[in-house]
Amino acid sequence: YAPGFELPRHDHAGSSEIDFVLSGAGKVTLGRESMGFGPETALYIPADQPHALHFGAGGPTTLVQIYAPAGPEQRAHAQNGLVPIREARR
Repeated sequence: YAPGFELPRHDHAGSSEIDFVLSGAGKVTLGRESMGFGPETALYIPADQPHALHFGAGGPTTLVQIYAPAGPEQRAHAQNGLVPIREARR
């Protein structure tokens, strides 16, 4: 994600999310609580939990995102103009 990019408050109906931060930093808001994150941080977002992410200005943020069950990633890619890695390598 580009520095300063923001994912507005949303949820994933029926799917939990785990994000592992490879590089970069930012802030996640879960419900009413906010916390910072940086490299080598794992974030767990329960299914149906409203959350938002703001990516720091210090450089791009790279995440490994896992959804269980799968599905929300396809909507996120379409809404944010992101290309899944498997398609970017073609």
